[in-house]
Amino acid sequence: MGKKYNSKTIFDYTVGNDLDGHSIDELENNPNFMMDVIKITHDKKMYNLCSDDVKKNCDFVEFLIEFFKDDLDFIINIADNYIQNPDVDVIDKEEIKIFIGNFYDNDKYSALEKYKVSSYGFYNSVVTDYTAILYEMPDSERESCSLFRIIELTFFDRKVIKDYFAKNMVYEYLCENLECSFADLIHYYFNDISTLESYGETNFLLFYLSSNDRFLRDYLSVHPNLLESYCKDIEKVKKDWNNYNNRLNFDRVQQVIDYIFECLSSEYFPFNTNLFEILIDAINPLGLKDIFDKNISLEDKQIMEDDNEDLFLGCSDENFECNDYLDEEEKKSFEYLSFIIKIRNFAKKTFSKRQLVNSNNEEEPNIPDKVDKGRRKVIQYDFTNRCPINNNDD
Repeated sequence: MGKKYNSKTIFDYTVGNDLDGHSIDELENNPNFMMDVIKITHDKKMYNLCSDDVKKNCDFVEFLIEFFKDDLDFIINIADNYIQNPDVDVIDKEEIKIFIGNFYDNDKYSALEKYKVSSYGFYNSVVTDYTAILYEMPDSERESCSLFRIIELTFFDRKVIKDYFAKNMVYEYLCENLECSFADLIHYYFNDISTLESYGETNFLLFYLSSNDRFLRDYLSVHPNLLESYCKDIEKVKKDWNNYNNRLNFDRVQQVIDYIFECLSSEYFPFNTNLFEILIDAINPLGLKDIFDKNISLEDKQIMEDDNEDLFLGCSDENFECNDYLDEEEKKSFEYLSFIIKIRNFAKKTFSKRQLVNSNNEEEPNIPDKVDKGRRKVIQYDFTNRCPINNNDD
C-alpha cells in the first residue's frame, strides 16, 4: 500500500505539478489513485500511464468497463488485454467476462456477446462439476449442503460471480425448468390479487425457490435486487389477472362440451334430447351456469339445442327414442341420471384443477406445498369466484 494522497495530489498529477512526497511511479502503481484521476479527467489515455500491476487489477478493470461503458471499442480493448494476459488469475478473467457481459444488449452491445457466451460456458462447467460432487456426498452431508452453497464457499469473496450464478439458477427454476407458464405458477398459488399482495411478491419468490435450494433463497433474501425482473413479471400477471381467468374459463367450458360429445360417441345413451338441457342440469348444482353462459359459443349452443340424431353414435335405432324433450320419468331413469352425474363430476374436476400444465405436457409437475397449507384440506370450491369455501369441520 502506497502513501496516502489527497485531492491536491490528484490535481498536481493531472496538471503536471511537482508531487510533494510522492513519486510518479508510486502513484501510477496505485489502482485507487489512478481511478480517482480518471474520474476527474475522464481521459482514457490515463490507462496507458498505469503500471502493469494496475492493468492486471480486477477491480480497476471493472471500474474502467463501467465508467467507459458507452465506448465499446475501448472497453473491448481493455477486456481483451486483461483476459489474454497470461499473468492474470483464471478466475479473475472469468469475473471480467461476467462483468462485461452484464452490459450486453442485443441491440446496443451485440459485440459483447462473446463474453456472455464464454461466461455461460463457465457457469455450465462449474454447475456440472459441483452437481457431481453434491451427489457423491453422504446423505448426512448433502442434507446440510446444496449446489449454491458449494458455489458460495468457492467464490466467497467474489460478489460478481455469485450474483451471476444466482441469477442463472433463478432463471432455471422459474423459467427454463418450470413445466408451466410463469402466470400459471402464480395463479396456482393465489386465488386473487389481494392475497398475493398481502403475502408479497418477493416473499413468494423466496418461498418457491427455497424448495429448490435453501442457500440460494438465503442469498437472494440479502440481495433481493436479483429478483426485481421477476417481481415486474408478477406485476404483469396482476394486470392480466381477469383476462387470464376469462381465458381459463373459456378453455374449461370447451373441455366440458367436448367431453359430452366424446361420451355420446362412445357410450350407450338411450335418449335423443336437447344437450344444452343436459348440460344445464349437470352444472347448475356447481354454480357454473353464469360462466357457461358467458363462454359457450353460439355455434356450440346451437348444435346442442338442435335435434341431431347423428350425435348419438353409440345408440342403436331400436333403443332410440326421438324426443326433443324428456318427460319427468325419463329424467329419473338410471341412464339419464348416471349421464348427468358423469358430466357433473367431469365439470367439477375441470374447474377445480389448477392450471399448471403446458400444452405439450399433460402431467402436472412436482411443486412444493401451497403457500396456504390449509388449502390442502379444501373439499368445496366456489367456481364462480374461483376461491375455496372454508370447511369448518377440518
